[in-house]
Amino acid sequence: MKKIDKLFLIFSLFLLSANTANAYLDAGTGSYVLQLVLGGILGGLFILKSYFRKIIFLFRKIITKKEKKSNE
Repeated sequence: MKKIDKLFLIFSLFLLSANTANAYLDAGTGSYVLQLVLGGILGGLFILKSYFRKIIFLFRKIITKKEKKSNE
């Protein structure tokens, strides 16, 4: 086992062995997580929209090549 693997295993066991967590999540945490999720979804949709024409052009190019081969 490599040294980094042993270190990762020890660190993982340390994190999993906690008995109690005296932590507090305020009301703003939920809205922040919601903003992150919505931002990720909207960002992904924007990327798809940006590259949609390129993707359609690529498919049309592939289809026209197949049609040209079948006509020959």
